[in-house]
Amino acid sequence: MSSGNYCQVCYQPSFLQCTRCCSVWYCSTACQSAAWPTHYATCIPVEEALRPSPPIEGTTYVQALVLPANSSRHFITPVKVEARASVTGSVRWVPNFDPEIGLGVSPANIVNLEGFGGTAHRFPFHVFFRRSFMNDGSQLNASVRSLTQGRAAHAWAGNVVILKFHGSRREKYRDFEITDIAVLAHFLLHYPNIS
Repeated sequence: MSSGNYCQVCYQPSFLQCTRCCSVWYCSTACQSAAWPTHYATCIPVEEALRPSPPIEGTTYVQALVLPANSSRHFITPVKVEARASVTGSVRWVPNFDPEIGLGVSPANIVNLEGFGGTAHRFPFHVFFRRSFMNDGSQLNASVRSLTQGRAAHAWAGNVVILKFHGSRREKYRDFEITDIAVLAHFLLHYPNIS
C-alpha cells in the first residue's frame, strides 16, 4: 500500500483502487459502495480516457415493467431509450417515457443494487416514479400492494416503472423479464432499508 493513497470517503489509508478509472482509492468495499453513486458520474474508464471515440447517438426500445397505481395487475411494455453522447465521448442510455405512463416531466429514480441476502445484482434495477408522489395526491399503488401482499415497506403512490440494467456498470438497459418479479418484490418489501 502506498503511503499517499487515502480513502475518498473516510480518509483512512487505502488499498482498494477503483478498477474502472484507477484514479481514486478506498479503504474498504463498504466505502467504495458508499461512494459509487457519486463517483460514477465522473468515473471514466482508463480505456475510454486514452482512446478518443466519436459521439454515438441512437434510439432503441427495451421491455420495462409497469406497476400501475390504478390496477393490481402489472404489465411489461416497450420503453424508448436514447443514446446521449457526453463531452468525454462516452454514451449514456436515457429512457424517454411516454407521457401516458404518468411519471411527470422529470421522474425520480432509484437504482437497486442489492438482492436476496445482500448479494449484488448482476443486472441492477432502475426504478422510476413521480418525483412529487408523496405530496401531489397520487393514488396509492395498487400493483405494488398486490405484488407485496400489502407489506411494502414504503407507501408507493402513482405509477412505477422498472428498467433493468445490462450489467453492474449500469451503462445500458436490457429487457425486464417476468422471472425478475421475485427480486423486485424483495426490493419493494424492504426499501428504503436496502442498498
